[in-house]
Amino acid sequence: MTRFLQALKDYNHPGLLRLFFLGFASGLPLPLTLSNLTFWLTEEKISMSQVGLFAIVGVPYTLKFLWSHAVDHLPIPPFTTLLGKRRGWILFAQILLMGAIAGLALTSPKENLGMVAVLAFLVATASATQDIAIDAFRIESLPKELQGHAAAIAVFGYRVAMLVASAGGLLVAQYYHWSTAYLMAALLMVVGMVAILFSKEPSVPERISTVNKITMPVRLGLGVVSMVLVLAIHELYDMGAIINPHYSLRLARAIFTGISFFLIISLMITVLTGKSMRESTVAPFVSFAKQPYWWLALIFILFFKFGDAFAGIMTSPFLVKMGFSKAEVAMVVKTFGFAATIAGAVLGGILTETWGTMRALWVSGILQMLSNLLFCLQAYAGHSLALLFVTIGVENFTGSMATAAFVSYVSALCLKRYSATQYALLSSIASFSRTILVTGIFLIDSFFFPDSSFIDVIGWSWFFAITAAGAIPGLLLLFFLKNKLRAT
Repeated sequence: MTRFLQALKDYNHPGLLRLFFLGFASGLPLPLTLSNLTFWLTEEKISMSQVGLFAIVGVPYTLKFLWSHAVDHLPIPPFTTLLGKRRGWILFAQILLMGAIAGLALTSPKENLGMVAVLAFLVATASATQDIAIDAFRIESLPKELQGHAAAIAVFGYRVAMLVASAGGLLVAQYYHWSTAYLMAALLMVVGMVAILFSKEPSVPERISTVNKITMPVRLGLGVVSMVLVLAIHELYDMGAIINPHYSLRLARAIFTGISFFLIISLMITVLTGKSMRESTVAPFVSFAKQPYWWLALIFILFFKFGDAFAGIMTSPFLVKMGFSKAEVAMVVKTFGFAATIAGAVLGGILTETWGTMRALWVSGILQMLSNLLFCLQAYAGHSLALLFVTIGVENFTGSMATAAFVSYVSALCLKRYSATQYALLSSIASFSRTILVTGIFLIDSFFFPDSSFIDVIGWSWFFAITAAGAIPGLLLLFFLKNKLRAT
């Protein structure tokens, strides 16, 4: 009890307040590319397969580690010059976000679905960049003993923003239009801008380089030669695609595109900062791989939230199909669910500090899995507002509690020296289940059911039962690694 009360008292730390507002800035864009967007698309009579494929716009959250080392090393004048490395990158990303969200507000899904996808992808890219810098700022700003509270308060702010963007957006769309809702969300990015402008740049000693400096002519020469090689290989892939436009060749080219992007960013850092590629890109990953059982930890991170992510992408379309109005969804799912989210985030942070990360992950992971089964009951009941209160309350509470414990664990794996790159890598792996795996499922779905969806065949109850089963691999791995994971 003494430890519990002390953990609760630690929330008075002044450094946690700014993390709330930065968490708000991180959470604001997510509903705009997920729940609100899929609700909007479903109302526009877009097929369920196409709606499910919109999970692909979350790819930047998965691949953000490709440019995370740029956030660690690359200056972007005048932002980093005036505000410092972390604050400068955060403000830069927030400005990009405001513009991308405003652009999405002015586009119609029915008239130009492709442009909606492009703009949603841009929102996700700017949001992922902001997350890289904010996560590093959080890890570097507070001592290790407060990281559990920092994770909880960040999740709290994140969920507040999701409430404002989702419930507020639904209500505005109910009485005005979706464009108005998105424009208002763009204006709310000012909250995060003010928070970072009034924050203090964290003080982290620079890593002393042990690599010989490369002269500017040599760096420029390497950059030009490497980029020419990248472009030349791309041309070869283009020629191959014309000769043999096989799916595997297109997939290989897509993978190579990602690797090339990584190399180009690395070369930009080499040219602009004078740091070697080994120092700026390889060292953060090598240092992480030196930890025991690091590869098993990566698999656990991949699957811990998979069931929750699988269900989450189709929650809004499910509610539309069940006949719930935007006002009802805003009242129950967003507003009432918000109270459950707060309780879950706070309790998750406290349990992490008092029980330890492993026990908190166990309890919250099992409860998170079971909460998906309530959606099966909701599918049988149909338009039952009373049951929806229970379903959403339990789902938000357990999901938020699991997220707080999960973020605390991932943060504990990161070295402050490489906080941006390493946290971006680990969180990218976590979001892989929400984007690539889920998108792959609906891509196969669209191939076999071009005019409908497998959900229309098996029904919503079986769909949510499958999503609950998707949490089992992560829990089994957690059982296997209970004495081997670094966090305790």
